[in-house]
Amino acid sequence: MRRHSVTIAALLTAAGGLPVEAFFAAGCTNQHYSASDVAAAIRNCDSTSDTLKSNACNFGGAAMAESGGNTCESNGNNFGVLQLTRGNLPQGMTSDEYLRLPMQQQVCTWAQQVGNSNTRGGYATLANNRNVGGTPVT
Repeated sequence: MRRHSVTIAALLTAAGGLPVEAFFAAGCTNQHYSASDVAAAIRNCDSTSDTLKSNACNFGGAAMAESGGNTCESNGNNFGVLQLTRGNLPQGMTSDEYLRLPMQQQVCTWAQQVGNSNTRGGYATLANNRNVGGTPVT
């Protein structure tokens, strides 16, 4: 009996660092990509702004935090390698259709729908000023 308790405790501890709500969407052929793969995909999109292209490494890193670099990652409202939200899907596209896109198309769709706007506003302020009220941005 004790052996089973230790095994179950070890499994629960190991799973503690995983996002509880995240899952791979059913029917999606998952592919895993690195931050540099995602950054390269951002730079290869025709619709990507120069600012987004120059910050591609930052967003490649964000993809690792958001999806682990997995094209089928979802939490029910956010989808794909860069976690496009349900509300930001192109008109007429379902989340299942988006998840079935190859990584390059997911990234270009993300860039067109929200990525370019992510380099304006608060992001641009932080990137250009390097501090908020005298506190360094890290």
